[in-house]
Amino acid sequence: MKKIMFFVLLGTVILYFLSITTIIPISNKIIFEIDENHENIELSVQTNLSYRSIRNVSNGTIINIELHSNIDFQTIENELRNESNGELNDDDIILLVREKIKNYYYSIRAKFYNKYTELGTKQVYESSPFVSLIIPDTIINEDSLTWAIKKYSADRLVKNIYVSPIYRHSPSIDPIECLYSSCTTDPVEPIPLDPSYHISYALDTVNLTDYVMNTYNGNGVRIGIHEAWFPDYNGEDTLSGLVDKYNLALAPIYVQYYDIDKVERSLHATLVAAIAAGNYGVARSSSLLSTDITNQYDLYDFSAIDWQVHQKQVNVINLSFNMTGFNSTTYKTLARKYDKYAYDNNVLFVFSAGNGSYHNYLTYSPANGNNVISVGGTNISGTMRYTTSRYAENNTYDTSVQKPTLVAPGVMWVPYAPILTEEYINGQNVVTEILPSGTSFAAPLVTGIIALGMQANPLLKLYPELVHSLITSTANMNSFYYSDFRGGLEDQVGAGLVDAQAFINAASSNQFFLFNNNINYPGTVANSGVINVSTNQTIKISAFWYSQVSTNGVSKTITPYTIRLETSNGILIDEMQYDNNLLILEHTFTQSQDVIIKIILNDNKLGNNIDKGAVSWNITHPY
Repeated sequence: MKKIMFFVLLGTVILYFLSITTIIPISNKIIFEIDENHENIELSVQTNLSYRSIRNVSNGTIINIELHSNIDFQTIENELRNESNGELNDDDIILLVREKIKNYYYSIRAKFYNKYTELGTKQVYESSPFVSLIIPDTIINEDSLTWAIKKYSADRLVKNIYVSPIYRHSPSIDPIECLYSSCTTDPVEPIPLDPSYHISYALDTVNLTDYVMNTYNGNGVRIGIHEAWFPDYNGEDTLSGLVDKYNLALAPIYVQYYDIDKVERSLHATLVAAIAAGNYGVARSSSLLSTDITNQYDLYDFSAIDWQVHQKQVNVINLSFNMTGFNSTTYKTLARKYDKYAYDNNVLFVFSAGNGSYHNYLTYSPANGNNVISVGGTNISGTMRYTTSRYAENNTYDTSVQKPTLVAPGVMWVPYAPILTEEYINGQNVVTEILPSGTSFAAPLVTGIIALGMQANPLLKLYPELVHSLITSTANMNSFYYSDFRGGLEDQVGAGLVDAQAFINAASSNQFFLFNNNINYPGTVANSGVINVSTNQTIKISAFWYSQVSTNGVSKTITPYTIRLETSNGILIDEMQYDNNLLILEHTFTQSQDVIIKIILNDNKLGNNIDKGAVSWNITHPY
C-alpha cells in the first residue's frame, strides 16, 4: 500500500512539472510594455528565453495574464431578445447580458485560479479575461521572473502575458489628475472665488438650457464616481476617493459605497460628484455610486468597478484621475483592460484627459484608451483651452488614439463643495478655499450630460457606442481655430465643445443608426441612412465603433471603416477614413437634396469579431 501511494505521489509530481515545462515558445505569448524613453529603465534581451529583463524600476512590476476567451455579445443579446418576445425592456436586457458575460468570465477565471493557489481568489469575479499579478519588488530579472513566466505561459488557458514596470516619476506624484498647472510642487497661490466662475455659467456654456434642465434631471440613470486617493488640504493622505454624501452640495442625493466601512471622504471626489449630479450640477435626480482606488495596485483590480456594473447596473462611470505618475503615453495594458471591459460589459467610461501646461503634454493611459471618452478643459466661457489642458500639437505617440475626445469647461466653483489649501499668513497656517481648475471638473460635466441623454432615450444605456457618436457629432468648434485635424478630430480639442441641447435633441430624434456586424469583405456597407439637407446647411457626421483588444500579440485591432456621403443616385459627395475608431466628417451643401450616409468596410478585416458601432449626425448652419 505504501509503495502504491509513493508511486501515485511520484506520478502526480511528474505530471505537475510536465505541466509547467510544456514546450510552448515563450516569445509567442510574452509581450513587454516598456516606456523606452524613461531614463531609469535599462533593457537587455535574454536570448535563451526570448524575454527582456527590467531593472531599476522603483515600484515593481505588473504581470497581466490574458486568458483565452470566446464570447459573442451580439449573439447573446439577440438570443435574449428572441426569447423574451418583447417582454423585456432595455434595462432588463442590459442586466441579463452583463450577467451572462460575468458568468462566462467567472467560469474561465475560476479554472485558472483553481490551479494556482498563490493568486488568491479576489479577482475571480471580475468581468474580464485579464488576471493581474503584482510583484512589488524593485527588480525584475531573469531569476525572479522565471517562476511566473515559465509556469503561466505554459498553461493552455493562457493566451498572452503582458509585463510592464510600475514606476513613479521624480518628484513623486500621486495617481490623481493634478489640480494645478503641470503637476508642479511649487506653492499654489489661492484664487479669489469670483462669482463669475459660478458653476451656473459653465452650465450655460455647454448649452444646458432651461428647457433641458426643466425636462430632464437624470432620473433612472446611475452614475458611478470612481476616484483615486487625494491629499487633503493639510497634506495628509485621506487614502480615499469617496464621495461625501452628507455634503450640502449633494444632499439629499443617496450615495452608495462599495466599502461601507471606510469613513474618509475626498474633497476632490465630492466636487466631481457635485458637478455631475449635485444640487447645482447637471443630472440632479440621478443615482450616485462611489468607489475608490486606495493605492496604485488597485488600478489593475476591477472588483469595485464590477460592483458598480454588475451589482448596481451603473450606466456611466466618471474617472477624474490621470496616470502621469507611473504610466506612459503609450497604449498600455491598463488602457487595454478598460477597452476590453467597455466592449464586453456595455458600460461607458468618461475620463478626465489630464492636465499639463506645456505643449508637449499628452494624455496618459488609461485615458488614452480607444473605447473611452476623454474630456479636455476650456475656460468657463468655452472660448479657449484652459491653461491646464494644453496638449501636444501632434499626438505622434499613437496615431490611432486621438485624444481628448471633446472638451468642456474645467474651471468653476460649486457652493458647499470646496477645494482647500493651506496658506502661511502672519506666522500661521490658514485654510483657504481655492478656485478648482482642471480636466477633473470638465469630465463630470460631460458625464452628467450623458446621464440626461440616457434619460431622454434609454437606448443609449444599452448601446454606449451611440453616446460616443452622438456626443461628438453634436459638439461644436465655433470658438476654436486650430487646424491640426486627423480623422476629423482636432489635436487640441477633439470634436469640440460639448453641446447638451444638441446632444439630447439628436438622441431624442433618432439622428443615428447602429451597425453590429462581422462582415469581412472590403467595400461592404455595414449600414446606411438617408436624410434631407437644405442649401447652406452643414452636416457633421460622427462614426464610432469599438476597438478590438488584441488577439495575436498586437495591442489592439481597429477595423478600417469609412464614412461615405453620397447623392441619392450614388454619386460620391465626400468621405472620411483614418486609422482611428472615431471619425468625423463635416460637409456644407450648396443645394437642397436627399443624401445617403454610409459606413463602409474599406479593407480586409482581421478576425471574425463582432463590430459594435454607431453613426449619428447633426445639421447646422456654417460657422
